[in-house]
Amino acid sequence: MNYEQYIELQNRVEWLYDFHPDFFDQLEQKDREALQEGLLYDTADADYPESIEVFYKNSIATNEKLQADMFKAAQKLYALSGSGNLTLDNI
Repeated sequence: MNYEQYIELQNRVEWLYDFHPDFFDQLEQKDREALQEGLLYDTADADYPESIEVFYKNSIATNEKLQADMFKAAQKLYALSGSGNLTLDNI
């Protein structure tokens, strides 16, 4: 997952969180944790990194397991919302 895909995925998950937070309640704990760790979906403003790009480079770019886990969780959110199939090709 490159940086542009990461930002797009973060934007899509954020939109779902803003408008359909009930879908997050249906995820398993491990899926919510992956989204929290990788996409910062419910991180307090005070804990949010100053630079998303630096956060991506330091925490996401080299962690393929986290990338896969958060992408799977985002795919589950898409399925729950009826938004279709989420793939790296369409983000």
